Amino acid sequence: MTTLNSAVNKQATVARRSSTIGRALLIRRLNRLLAVMGQALNTAQMARMK
Repeated sequence: MTTLNSAVNKQATVARRSSTIGRALLIRRLNRLLAVMGQALNTAQMARMK
């Protein structure tokens, strides 16, 4: 019974860790996208000002 419990606990920890990693990757991807969009807007604005 103890092995089963520890296996369940381990599985829960792994699932939690992978969801945390997934969230971190998603946030990183969103930040990158926002940075690229900001850069594009900035470039467009600079081109308009010239």
